[in-house]
Amino acid sequence: MAFIVFLSLFGLLVFFKPILLYRNMKSGGKGVSFLNMFMTGLSYFAIAAVLYFVARKGPENKILLTFSIILIFLGIWNIIFAFLIRKLNSKNDEIESRPEDEEQLPGSKK
Repeated sequence: MAFIVFLSLFGLLVFFKPILLYRNMKSGGKGVSFLNMFMTGLSYFAIAAVLYFVARKGPENKILLTFSIILIFLGIWNIIFAFLIRKLNSKNDEIESRPEDEEQLPGSKK
């Protein structure tokens, strides 16, 4: 029972990690990259594939099959957020590259 609780808490952490990182980036924090999230998603796919083949070879392991399906969805979830981060980074670059309007004081010439 403790193992199931641990897996549930770990799953919630893994599920909410991309959301929290994305919200941090929207508020100006930098520290997460497109490649980081994309590779995390791909590693979830790899772990899911290994679990699937282990579950197929052994006796009926419905828990492993279920866990591999969950990992596939988490991988898709991370890849979606990777593309959102990439889109957000390009918007931030556009904002930073725009010249700022200088406020002109009354009476001063340009």
